[in-house]
Amino acid sequence: MSERLRQNQQVIDEFRSAGGVVGGPFEGMPLLLLTTTGARSGQPRTTPMAYFRDGKQLVVFAANGGSKSNPAWYHNLLANPVAHVEIGTEAYQVTGAETGSAERERLWAQRVAQAPQLAKLREKAGRPIPVVALTPVDSSGGSAHPALADPVTSGYRVVETGVNEAGLSTITGEGVVPVQIVPGGRGLARLWEADGVLSGTEPASSGDGVVAPPPGPPFPTAGGVRFWTVSVPPEDADAAPPEFLRTATIDVGMVLSGRVVLEMEDGTLAELSAGQAFAQRGTAHRWRNPHPVDAVIAVVMMGRDQ
Repeated sequence: MSERLRQNQQVIDEFRSAGGVVGGPFEGMPLLLLTTTGARSGQPRTTPMAYFRDGKQLVVFAANGGSKSNPAWYHNLLANPVAHVEIGTEAYQVTGAETGSAERERLWAQRVAQAPQLAKLREKAGRPIPVVALTPVDSSGGSAHPALADPVTSGYRVVETGVNEAGLSTITGEGVVPVQIVPGGRGLARLWEADGVLSGTEPASSGDGVVAPPPGPPFPTAGGVRFWTVSVPPEDADAAPPEFLRTATIDVGMVLSGRVVLEMEDGTLAELSAGQAFAQRGTAHRWRNPHPVDAVIAVVMMGRDQ
């Protein structure tokens, strides 16, 4: 570990043990911990940095100590804008975006008036310092990218299409599918389900007005489909890990928010963050969440012959 990484880790440990209060060069300075997903490694990377507030946004500067190159966290945000912020004892998700020229100049001037040393870092670096806005992700769609907002916990709106008597496509119905809390604290929303639809033996069905899930087994039989969202809460460090699950299905899906670990029986694993996808072929697996915020997964399960 390099000296700089070692010093960063000391700050991170002190920050988390003292509720966001640190000494040394950061003493008295507004400080946050930004955890991004490594652009190459896909692993979480945490960096302490100074910030200031501009409305609901947190503003940070990719000064990198006056280095000639931009910091790693900046490149990580470009590859995956969903990140995690810790301020004091609070922790929540954000989306990061580099500000445009006009906004950048406004925020730069405002910050340099508060911290003149920032101008010296730009002079030392000999490059423009990117100004990055971190926008909290909330259920009202207030993030920089609405598709990345935390899904609502009360339910999901689902719209169905079909064909009318004239043979034209039409909206056939819509409703709200509630999120049900299942054993282990996970939230499950059964958005759309059908049995036999892939094999052509049964018409598709998603229940009465979409609101209520249809009867039948929780996992699809051969030719069936299930479209669900699953929220994976942070793990209890003192609890036993979840059991491995095996189903006679082919599953494809994507992480909608947060970060979650897909673990296999032989110990291999993959950490996935928002916007990253997976495909499972009836293999034993379990989802784990070692992070402090919920992760939400959308998955389509397709039944196959056992």
